[in-house]
Amino acid sequence: MTSANNTASALKALRQSASQGKPGPIRRMVASRSLSTLFVLSLLMVAAGLYIWQRVVALDLINEVSVLEETNRTRRDVLMKVETDVAELARFSRIAKLAEKQFGLKQIQSENLYAVRFGEESPGQGGISQMWNTLRLSLKNAPSIETSTASASELFDERDK
Repeated sequence: MTSANNTASALKALRQSASQGKPGPIRRMVASRSLSTLFVLSLLMVAAGLYIWQRVVALDLINEVSVLEETNRTRRDVLMKVETDVAELARFSRIAKLAEKQFGLKQIQSENLYAVRFGEESPGQGGISQMWNTLRLSLKNAPSIETSTASASELFDERDK
């Protein structure tokens, strides 16, 4: 109870001093030059701290950008090397050699080629007639063996060589 009375009496004293024109402790501090000087100095300290923080953040970002540029440059070099490798591996002469060596395929003349189209139906043709036409074209262009003069022993002798 005494603390409430003390607070109430302190408030009364402040009101009386304010109404009587006597400067209170807050008015005295604001009126003194030391508070304004202290305020200006603290603003300068805050501004200096913000400037230093801004410079530190800017330098960190500059370092991060340089690291990212180096990574980007490295990845571009790798991409160029991979594109060069793909171009080298996709050469027709290389593929033709591999097809001949590994699969026994040989290059044929263009007049012996024909295209088989799947999924395209001609008007008036159903699935069976289209299949029949494809089979007919395949048989028409298929190689045929007329006569053979080789004997079995000659074939095996040639393979062993």
